[in-house]
Amino acid sequence: MDCEERLFLLPSDPQAGSLAADPLVVFCVDVSGSMSITTEVIDSGQTVYLSRLQVLQQCLLSSLSFLCDSTPNSRVALITFNNQVTVHGVGEAATRSLQEAELIDIDFLSDVGRSFPTPPPVTKSRERLQREILRFVEGGATALGPAATVAIAMASRQPGSKVLVCTDGLANTALGNLEQQDGETLICASIFYQDLAEQAVRAGVTVSVLGIEGTECRLAELGRLADRTGGMVSSVSESDLESQLQKALQRQTVATHSSALLYLPTAL
Repeated sequence: MDCEERLFLLPSDPQAGSLAADPLVVFCVDVSGSMSITTEVIDSGQTVYLSRLQVLQQCLLSSLSFLCDSTPNSRVALITFNNQVTVHGVGEAATRSLQEAELIDIDFLSDVGRSFPTPPPVTKSRERLQREILRFVEGGATALGPAATVAIAMASRQPGSKVLVCTDGLANTALGNLEQQDGETLICASIFYQDLAEQAVRAGVTVSVLGIEGTECRLAELGRLADRTGGMVSSVSESDLESQLQKALQRQTVATHSSALLYLPTAL
C-alpha cells in the first residue's frame, strides 16, 4: 500500500503571546549634586546654559517618545539615585525611597527590585513618567551601586530587558563605593560590580552605562556591567547624550540563555 506524506500544523494558542511579559527598560539615573553643573548648549541657534540634569531630563523625555513610537509595548521603570535610591511609582505603584542602612543590604535591595510592581506599557505610563522626570531635583552623594542592584533585580524578571545607567560622577557611598583609595576597598567594589554583571547575565539582562564626558566615573569598573552583559559603555558629551541613549535602546537582544557552536575547516 502506498504511503502518503502529510504535514499537520497545530493551531497556535491565541493566549500564548499575552502570557509572556514584555521586556522592561529600566532607566537608572544620577541626580546627585554634581548634576547641577551647567554646560553651554546651542538651542534653536541660540546659546543657553543648562545643567547636566536638565539635559538628561530632555533626553529622557525624548527617549519616552522614541519608545512609544518604536516599541509601544515596552514597560519603562524609573530609578534615581543620590544619597538615597528612589524607585518611582508608575501606574498603581507608589514611589519608594531607600536610604541609610537599606543601601548596604544587597539582599534587601534585590528583593525591592524583584517585588516592585511591573509598570504598564509605555503608551499608558508616558504621562506619569514625564511628570516624574520633570520633578527631578539634584543634590547629595552618588549611591550608584545600590541603584544598579535594584535596577538589575527588577529587570531580571523578564529576559531581554535592558538597564540604562546614566551618571556624571563616581559611586561614592554604600555598596560599590569607588571613591576609596585603599586597595582592599577597591577590590571589594570591583568584585561587587562583577557579581552584579553575572547576575544580569544569568537573567538575560543587558546593562548599558553612559558617563558624562570629562567627569570621573571610573568607567573601567562600571564598564564590566556593560561588557559582560552585551550592553554599551560610553563617555559622552551632553550634546551626544540623546543619540547615545537611543542607540542603547535600539540594541536588540537576539537570544538569552543560549550558546553557539562554530565549525571551522580543519585548515584553520
